[in-house]
Amino acid sequence: MGDERACQATREGQESAPKPTIPLRARNRLYQSCESAAGTGQASVHHKSASEPNRGSGSRVVAAKRSHASHARLEKREHRLPLTSICGREGELKNGEPWERNVTMARTMTVSEVREIYPRPEGAAVQKRWRKLDRFMRAFIERSPFLCLGSTNAAGKADVSPRGDPPGFVQILDDETLLIPDRPGNNHLDSIENIIANPNVGLIFFVPGSEETLRVNGRARVVDDPSLLAAAELNGRAPKVGIEVSIGEVFLHCPKALKRSRLWDPSQHADRASFP
Repeated sequence: MGDERACQATREGQESAPKPTIPLRARNRLYQSCESAAGTGQASVHHKSASEPNRGSGSRVVAAKRSHASHARLEKREHRLPLTSICGREGELKNGEPWERNVTMARTMTVSEVREIYPRPEGAAVQKRWRKLDRFMRAFIERSPFLCLGSTNAAGKADVSPRGDPPGFVQILDDETLLIPDRPGNNHLDSIENIIANPNVGLIFFVPGSEETLRVNGRARVVDDPSLLAAAELNGRAPKVGIEVSIGEVFLHCPKALKRSRLWDPSQHADRASFP
């Protein structure tokens, strides 16, 4: 009953005012309450006090329909903030849609303003960027069981995806080309669809125990060549497709971030039971 009255009050307020004054986050929570009331059809039963008369199942159906109608009118009047969910909820943000922001942002700095604060890189920081793999980089990839893959779609929306398998799962086809197997997952295919629309990618390889990381920037394409994928077979199953990366630049990244985070220090590992 409380959720239904809240929906009704919001609808009446919107009809009498040119623009809603309820904060966007509060409206979204209210929309979800309306969804719950309309979806279950039991809002008038769960919150009914003992002093209220029994209106019967017919009244409960009418109440649910009214709640659903109120929600539909709210949906028409106001743009609803897209929901993101791994469960595929109705209204979730689609891969091609731009992000929406409901936050007041500070002024964006320019490159020249940032360079007044940070000096330009020089010396080894510049010279370490290579166009192809050397033997140390090869050895790092061969020992790496985990990487993060950054991609961007045609609209500029970015995504980072973790990829992991036994060490050496990324094939080194030559000094300028890598092949990442695509294992079965949730079938969102965010990285795959992004690469088809925009081939620019970034990779960062990790080796447990090493405080250095290996970074690769380049262009990727999705391939299904059986002769390439056969070498990536795992547990008797070859991947359906792979991500072939042509290296644009590659370099070993300094260990400062992993040193500060103490990522590999067992004493710093979180107990999973402590998570909410």
